[in-house]
Amino acid sequence: MLADTWPSMGSTLGSETWACGVGAVACATIVAARNRSATGWHEAWKALLVGAGLLALPACGAALRGVAGEPLNRTAALCFVPVMVAVLSGIADDGPSPEWWPGLAGLGGALLIFPLTLPSSVAGYAGLLLPGSGVAVACVFGRRLQSGAPWTPMWLLAGGAGGLAVLEAGRRVAGGASGQNFSPWAVVLDALVAGLTVFLVSRVSGLRYASRYFAVPLLTILEGLALGVSGLTLRLGIGLLLLAAAVVAVWRARLAGEGTTLGLA
Repeated sequence: MLADTWPSMGSTLGSETWACGVGAVACATIVAARNRSATGWHEAWKALLVGAGLLALPACGAALRGVAGEPLNRTAALCFVPVMVAVLSGIADDGPSPEWWPGLAGLGGALLIFPLTLPSSVAGYAGLLLPGSGVAVACVFGRRLQSGAPWTPMWLLAGGAGGLAVLEAGRRVAGGASGQNFSPWAVVLDALVAGLTVFLVSRVSGLRYASRYFAVPLLTILEGLALGVSGLTLRLGIGLLLLAAAVVAVWRARLAGEGTTLGLA
């Protein structure tokens, strides 16, 4: 809604790259000022990859063409992430695996709201599903990062900045506009989102973090209904109920292995 009213404030790959980059520099400055010991390269590489998965891969569709780049398809494809996280958590964890039904219920609700246009080629399916798969892997393994490592937030944001910069370069090579205008306010808003992502991945399970891909469409559509932008239909109502039930079920469930504690303290 904000981008519709003030287009210059809309989030772009460029503003997201700057936001993650500025956040990484700020974190590095704070930690260096406190004379904290550096993170080992093994942990640094893991944090870089997780940061790219969490902060850059969800925006991958903006650099793609065809079915995979259509906004509604991108939103629907990311709703597969909680289901993938439940599957991967069951494989990777030693404790009890999370139940699948909240993810399946939310996915069903999302597909009612955002009918998925199926690609006609293998490349189209790859463009649609592979980014979400990468996000799911990052959600699961993000909590395996070294607990309490002061440099980890910086590496997460640096990984996001690097991944987003690659996507922006790919978008331009593929024939996108030579530049996307954005204001400092867009960078500030994207920095807040990136900071919240780093905070959440450090404190909640992968499945709870992935539930954001249900919560964001749910809140966006409810906002549209409240402002009278769209009307409520039976199909939309059922989809919203399924999305809401999935989010509530995920956060009420007793999940094994909450996230690590990362921070600058």
